[in-house]
Amino acid sequence: MNIAWFQYNIEWLNPKANFNKIKHALDQQDTSIDILVLPEMFDTGFVINPNEIQNRNQEKVLENLKTIANTYDVEIMCSTLWEEGGKFTNRAFFISTEAVEVYDKVHLFLPGGEGKYIQAGKERNIIQSKNKIKVLPLICYDLRFPEISRNHGDIDLLVYSASWPKARIAHWDTLLRARAIENQCFVLGVNRLGTDGNGWQFTGHSQLFDFTGKQIDAFKGKKDFTMEGLRIASIDFSEMHMYRSKLPFLKDIKYKLMEP
Repeated sequence: MNIAWFQYNIEWLNPKANFNKIKHALDQQDTSIDILVLPEMFDTGFVINPNEIQNRNQEKVLENLKTIANTYDVEIMCSTLWEEGGKFTNRAFFISTEAVEVYDKVHLFLPGGEGKYIQAGKERNIIQSKNKIKVLPLICYDLRFPEISRNHGDIDLLVYSASWPKARIAHWDTLLRARAIENQCFVLGVNRLGTDGNGWQFTGHSQLFDFTGKQIDAFKGKKDFTMEGLRIASIDFSEMHMYRSKLPFLKDIKYKLMEP
């Protein structure tokens, strides 16, 4: 299976410009992609106050994502600010040509003010891709809380869509690897670049780890690690299942936390 991620400088409050970046990046590829992952709040940047995007048509954002999924025959995972019933959530979408699945961010970044206007989600959602891969989509700050990522044999791929700041990027690097090791599954973290409207700086470091914690693909080196671009990696899940059979650590879990 080919999984891709697009690390880019999100244009602040400019969905049109960000969609154009995504489509341009996909048009440059000659390799088929099964799943494409984008950063947190991929279309606007990390918006804390929904009043800042009053003129955005969220249904149009969803329709554009569906169009990309159909045009490029790809499943897309991303997050965006979403209003439903008068309440806002930081919602992850997993979109295919056949269905739309959602997950609302459970762990809001309260130190940054995310909880002032946005409601926390209540549960995770393990999604089966069209290739029968079990994917758990999570969002940024969720990475700090291992209980929501816990694999009980029902997860093949953990995906974190993020706006993780430069100031704590070392934590991002370490925690992604830790989640891969403890859950014996592939882990992909996709972070943004640039400076947003809040004044926060982001340096990328998007990367993919295998089920042993080995980094199998990334934007490598000081320059490449922080460059804008789309990366594609091929994943063989059969190797993961063989590894789990030889070292069945997941079967030794003695305590199962309740779902959030």
